[in-house]
Amino acid sequence: MRKVLFIGFLFAYFCGTGLAEYRKKGTIELGGGLSVGMYETITPLGTVSVERDVITPELGYFLADGFKLGGLLVFESAHGGGLSSENGSIYLTGSYIFNASTCYPFLQTMIGMANIGDSFETMDVGIEGGLKLRMGESSLLNIGLRFLSGSAESFDKMDTVLIAGFTIFR
Repeated sequence: MRKVLFIGFLFAYFCGTGLAEYRKKGTIELGGGLSVGMYETITPLGTVSVERDVITPELGYFLADGFKLGGLLVFESAHGGGLSSENGSIYLTGSYIFNASTCYPFLQTMIGMANIGDSFETMDVGIEGGLKLRMGESSLLNIGLRFLSGSAESFDKMDTVLIAGFTIFR
């Protein structure tokens, strides 16, 4: 019941009246994305192709007009090479959203830690670019391409994925 009340509070806060203009200093952004993708992992045993489903909630705050600092969580279900795992990652993000009336191009950099199953942790860096399309008074549809690269002691990971999602802001 607390979760339902909390979600209701967030919805009322972000979708209420008196909404801030998008990409202005002080604007808070709450969003998320879904993707289905594939990446290759290079291990001592060879290259393994991994398919995965990803959910990515994100929270950001505009420090100045167009410049956003945020956090990104990644929840991933991956399978390939006869194995499957549930993975999680956390990233610090820095973004620039270009000024436009209804279609906002953006570039985002990411740095963080990824947990691969129970066995590995990687330090990842990445970049994402795409468009945020205004869908209403305080909501956006996001479409982007994300590239992440990470490494651990026994393998390297390169990841490219198409992300589609939404954003609400205040």
